[in-house]
Amino acid sequence: MTALLIINVLAALVIFCHCVCRLSVRKWTCRQPGMWAHVVLTGGSVGVIGSGLVQGGVHHPSEILINVGVAAYFLSLTWRQWQVGKLR
Repeated sequence: MTALLIINVLAALVIFCHCVCRLSVRKWTCRQPGMWAHVVLTGGSVGVIGSGLVQGGVHHPSEILINVGVAAYFLSLTWRQWQVGKLR
């Protein structure tokens, strides 16, 4: 496994965990676009993990940038929520 593949799979794991947790903590309706965004991101992250581990490589370098960016954004949201909760 290459370093880029490891980075991509780790980013996809962060995205998957965030989306699954987000989907499971509240009641969603089919009319909420936020739910659909998290569902699509969950499926995409499963695809990235599966294809990366089966094929042993990354399709395109831009895939890594997008996944790392989304994962960093989700981690920053989680960090901010944790800090706000810690101050209470």
